[in-house]
Amino acid sequence: MPTAKAAPFTVAGADATKDIAPAPVRTAGRAGNKTIHIDKLDVTKLEVGQEIKTGNNGDKYIELKYDGSNFCVDFAEPPDYVRSPFKAGPPINRDKQQLGTAWSISIEFTQDRADKWTAIENHLIEQCKKLPRDQIFPPKSSRTPSVTDAEFEGKFNSILKPADLVNGYPHGFRLAVQHEAIDSGTGQSRTMPTIFTCKRKQDDKGEFCITKPKRGDVNNLVAKSAIACVGQLSRGIYFNPTGWGMKFRLAQAYVYTNMTETSGPQINLSNVKVIEDDSEDEEPPKRLRTNEPFAGDDDLVQFPDDAFPSA
Repeated sequence: MPTAKAAPFTVAGADATKDIAPAPVRTAGRAGNKTIHIDKLDVTKLEVGQEIKTGNNGDKYIELKYDGSNFCVDFAEPPDYVRSPFKAGPPINRDKQQLGTAWSISIEFTQDRADKWTAIENHLIEQCKKLPRDQIFPPKSSRTPSVTDAEFEGKFNSILKPADLVNGYPHGFRLAVQHEAIDSGTGQSRTMPTIFTCKRKQDDKGEFCITKPKRGDVNNLVAKSAIACVGQLSRGIYFNPTGWGMKFRLAQAYVYTNMTETSGPQINLSNVKVIEDDSEDEEPPKRLRTNEPFAGDDDLVQFPDDAFPSA
């Protein structure tokens, strides 16, 4: 007698036709991927694919591997960190107008790391020049000549922003940040970066360590933060009518909440010893009130409406 096939798992009273729950949120992790520290990158281990593939949106791309695995880069491992000067979000122009909806962050690069990444991009440019050019950038007509080497190189979109020596800004490396668990256009689930928050401290031996991490989200990627992070190459090297290059997305980050820099000039405390305050006879701090009329003869302090400028 044949064994009865087990019925699929169901929930009592559930109606599958009325299930409008969103797809489960996917988060990025290191499982199945090898990561290489930025300082240990070896350009000779880059493996550039030769097959030109077509993406879901009709764009072209080729695979790019590192030593036989997905190209994943550690930009800092705890307790080390890199600075991220701007909060995660879409780009904004000089007039503070939002450009598009895609989110990203920038992390600061030293000159040595900028030189290393430039060498990687130069290597990939030379390798991609060997690809069938007309398949990547098809001529508009039989009369249109093929893209020259100089034009091909000019279409390359670098994700490394050069340093601004005049204004004192270091090199910046752009990482895409997926901020929606469900794609607003397609309704498909998207892979979110895994974000943790913790504090970076010194133990009794003077060694830097971190506190037990807590789960966070992309909103913890604030301006002037200190983070340890991993970036992963999306698909490979992309080609579209506006240009070509690489897109690295943020896969995982540890945000050190006690190391976020503050704006404006700061008092130098390096020449003074700071000790614990054990006194208990100090007057308690006054309560603050904003945007409320004063009512009562108590210890409230009234702040004007413009005391705290909007963010």
